[in-house]
Amino acid sequence: MKTPEITKEQAISAYDGNASALARALGITPSAVYQWPDGAIDERWALKLAFVLKPAVFGPDSPEARRTPAAADATAEAAPAVPVSEAA
Repeated sequence: MKTPEITKEQAISAYDGNASALARALGITPSAVYQWPDGAIDERWALKLAFVLKPAVFGPDSPEARRTPAAADATAEAAPAVPVSEAA
């Protein structure tokens, strides 16, 4: 399974723009969150957000994940193609 790519901005937005609330949820200091570089956050924090803290926002079944081309490809591979003549 591919690790979800979550940006610092997305992570903070998931906590109503409150970096301190994000830090509390992750069990780290607000200073640590502010020191993250812009862009994708570390894999360990992305996994915790996606599968423990905010699966509805970042998890594999989230609306964001369903909009990605990779999710569409996985769905296409999982379901066998049905010819149009058999579908009716």
